[in-house]
Amino acid sequence: MTGHVIIDAAERFARKASPPPTNPMFRTALKTLPFVSSKWKNKYWPESMWTDVPTGNYKADCERGKHFAELTLGAMLTEPRYCDDRTLAVIFEQMVADCARRRAKGGKGAHTLPGAVCGYLDVLAKFMVGKSHGCGPPAA
Repeated sequence: MTGHVIIDAAERFARKASPPPTNPMFRTALKTLPFVSSKWKNKYWPESMWTDVPTGNYKADCERGKHFAELTLGAMLTEPRYCDDRTLAVIFEQMVADCARRRAKGGKGAHTLPGAVCGYLDVLAKFMVGKSHGCGPPAA
């Protein structure tokens, strides 16, 4: 034997093909949320954590926002090790930035909170109040 280390070709390919790691906060459950951008601005954060666009139907938007909040809670409860307060803080920051852009742009609905944002915050508020009273997630 010549003393050379023999590496299996499949193992070598697997090492080469492995994608670079991203921020551990963004595991599968969070990456797949429908309002999180699929494009990344760097290895830590997606381009946006809030990409929702109002449809003009406030009630439908509100229901969609509630659904988004339930998905967020599900993702955070599924992967609690990777979800901290910063995750929600960034989502809230993106919501505020989106509302500010809409207000600056003007037009219909520019001076109201979008329905999806109201629905999202409503579900999260109910969840937080329930947690403070020792209860679980809100009933659907």
